Amino acid sequence: MSRSVLAAVCAVLFCAQTANAQAIRIVPVPANHLVYSPLTGRLYASVYAADSITEIDPATGSIGVSFPVGRHPDQLAISDTGEYLYVALEGLPGVVRVHLPTRTVGTPFTLGAPDPVAGARMVSDMAVLPGNPDAVAVARHFADNFFHHAGVAVYDLGVPRPTTTSDAPGSNYISFGATAARLYGFTNQNGLGTFNRLDVAPSGVTLVDETPNLSGSFIDDMKFFGGRVITSRARIIDGEARTTVATLPGVGFPYALEPTANGLFFVSVYLGNVWSLRAFDPATLALTLDGRIPGAPQNPSDMVATGAGTLAIASGGHDVYLVDPALLQAAPPILTIESPTRFDATAVDSSSITLAGTSADANGSIVGVTWSTNRGFAGAAAGTTTWTAGDIPLALGSNVITVTATDNSGQTAVDTLEVTVGAFTSFLAEGATGSFFDYDLALANPSPTSVDAAITFFTQAGATVSQTVTLPARSRRTVRVDEVPGLENTTMSTSVRTTTTPIVVERTMRWGTPPGPQYGAHGDKATAGAASTWYFAEGAQGFFFTYLLLANPSASTNTAEILWLIEGQSALPQTVTLPPKSRTTIDAGAVPLLRGTSFGIVVTFAQPAVAERAMYFGTPPDQLFKAGHDSAGVTTPSTQWFLAEGATGPFFETFILLANPGNLAVDVNLRFITQTGVEVSRTVTVDGFARRTVNLEALSPAAPELTNAAVSTIVTATGPIVAERAQYWPGGGADWYEAHNSFGVTAARTRWGLAEGRVGNPAGVPAADYQTYVLLANPGTTAAGVTITFLRDTGAPVVRTFTVPPGSRFNVAVAGPLSTVPELADEMFGAVIDSTQPIVVERALYGNAGSQVFGLGTNATGTPLP
Repeated sequence: MSRSVLAAVCAVLFCAQTANAQAIRIVPVPANHLVYSPLTGRLYASVYAADSITEIDPATGSIGVSFPVGRHPDQLAISDTGEYLYVALEGLPGVVRVHLPTRTVGTPFTLGAPDPVAGARMVSDMAVLPGNPDAVAVARHFADNFFHHAGVAVYDLGVPRPTTTSDAPGSNYISFGATAARLYGFTNQNGLGTFNRLDVAPSGVTLVDETPNLSGSFIDDMKFFGGRVITSRARIIDGEARTTVATLPGVGFPYALEPTANGLFFVSVYLGNVWSLRAFDPATLALTLDGRIPGAPQNPSDMVATGAGTLAIASGGHDVYLVDPALLQAAPPILTIESPTRFDATAVDSSSITLAGTSADANGSIVGVTWSTNRGFAGAAAGTTTWTAGDIPLALGSNVITVTATDNSGQTAVDTLEVTVGAFTSFLAEGATGSFFDYDLALANPSPTSVDAAITFFTQAGATVSQTVTLPARSRRTVRVDEVPGLENTTMSTSVRTTTTPIVVERTMRWGTPPGPQYGAHGDKATAGAASTWYFAEGAQGFFFTYLLLANPSASTNTAEILWLIEGQSALPQTVTLPPKSRTTIDAGAVPLLRGTSFGIVVTFAQPAVAERAMYFGTPPDQLFKAGHDSAGVTTPSTQWFLAEGATGPFFETFILLANPGNLAVDVNLRFITQTGVEVSRTVTVDGFARRTVNLEALSPAAPELTNAAVSTIVTATGPIVAERAQYWPGGGADWYEAHNSFGVTAARTRWGLAEGRVGNPAGVPAADYQTYVLLANPGTTAAGVTITFLRDTGAPVVRTFTVPPGSRFNVAVAGPLSTVPELADEMFGAVIDSTQPIVVERALYGNAGSQVFGLGTNATGTPLP
């Protein structure tokens, strides 16, 4: 059920009463279940207490003949010609067949021998064989418990075929596919939510296979239509492929469904004694109706389409409702928060959260989705019918997030999620020390009070090392992980936890072969906590070496399902087991089908964990890993991404990497904004379950404005994707000796933090003449006044102000004698960036490796700050 505001719902229902009066007719027949016969043009209702079947004229609503069929009739099934009706008799228990034109009631038959403990076999669901009105398939259960299955059997004129399925796991609901040889089933037993395929032959019924999680646990009905199985959980399933094709948006907990050529209809309880009737176009799956049926005395128990163009809905042993969908008053838009949970509340240890969901409007179009919190934060989501609200700031305690969708007539729909924060935890999956790698952990405290940061390192061997670092107010600090006892030569993942206020966490790794200088580096910011799913747009194996770094902070064994989205090929799955409290490295080169390919990646964990991806190139006799870059994944695809960094020309080469984790192709608009204010736009298509590479200097058609420019990129897609930016130098691929990479962010913000920055030759690290650039992109139409507060290891912060013109990219250089901040010299620093308009922030850091200019290079996007 939607978590929409009650007052708005009541107002809509009050206004709809008069219009709905002509759309709804109430027939006083206490029906449990209904069927419609196209042969007689009548509805047939099972009336449990009267032991009878009652006829109803759907055109007039008049009640016709009632005739006895046996004790306690309940479930009904009708032959495809409409000639024969099968009635489940709970009082027998068994089944009886009725010839409808003559109302002739046949001889009842039972469903097999009872179990001495579980009792008699009864009907869970029935389906008449297509083309054979003399045979019916029955999903059975034992009398003591509906969920205690008693197998599926086929009866020919009451005689069971020899082969039946076993008593467990069985099926609660069944529906025939395109022919009488294929039966689909669904079991609710023990909350498994298992989809079953069954073969039907003259000998009986056999189970072919079972597939969990296709429809979620517990459904109330399933029907085959248009070559697919539709469940009351609003999922469209390809029964033969055993995949979920789509989940229809905004359908609350449903009780009945009816798929027709005019619409896929779902009825569920909305509020109190109000039903919600929603319809979707069978071809496009677009919402076509969202109406309300007030005054219902009970939950809906069945729904069928009639030849009169109406829907008949039974109300669980009470009245029958005849509804004309064409006349039903439509409701306002609907909106549902789908991720990270569909529940009303969740708990995280994070300073921010990303929400994603869907919205729809039967009578118009959604023009915008916004969010706000009870802690004073607000912003716009990316997308409309599919939307993402990225990096929403969180405070300690309760955070109530309200998401609002507005349609083109000004009507709104809302959904809320309460997020409880007990602490702030950041994760870095990658980390390595030893003779080749050095690992520096950068921590920045933007708050006006000191903070204790509890750091835990998880090694690949399963050991943990912990320490606590105190950060004074508005300061930063570097932890030399190589110098931490127990971590001198190992690979690891890192978590940083604070309990008072969030901090900014980044990592820099440098490498080289002693005794020569260090010649490579990469860095990244920490993720905002563990998550179940991670997405990557970049990956390649051949010229590059790609590694997935998986951090399992759980105290129990975890599982990672990896889907490699290979450019120009089919997606490739892989399953990996992760030990408790450990870091695991996955070498893409160990997967033969990945060699010589480029790919995106989706990682799904059984329990929340963290995924990063590191890429290197270079082998002896050249330098080992002469260059490399690294990025943590993102947890939610989005229709919008912002990339502040990018450069072209004779020195730099920049690529935009786009990965589509959905099954439908999407169109992607790339809007490039430059330091001079010149804009260029191009559109590309990314196929479903695929990835695409865009070289900024090889656009089609060509863009001479980007041949030698500092450039930011705004990515807007017709469906959710993920986007990264990779940058290499100098010159072309044969000459590259360094690189850096970062994901986009899904929203511009007015406050950002950076933990890492270096200028000159700070003490404690090899000399490299470091230069740092803070890159600011203003995608809006108003100039942004930007204040940067540079945080230092020692000494007071340094403050600078800048103006970033609208639709432009701006560089703030902290580099030697021409530095914008000459007070910073031979030191490391962090930064807090405050802006009068929403902007996007990245940090690029370069150092020389001997005679190689910018032989060391790292990059990270800013961390959103509250």
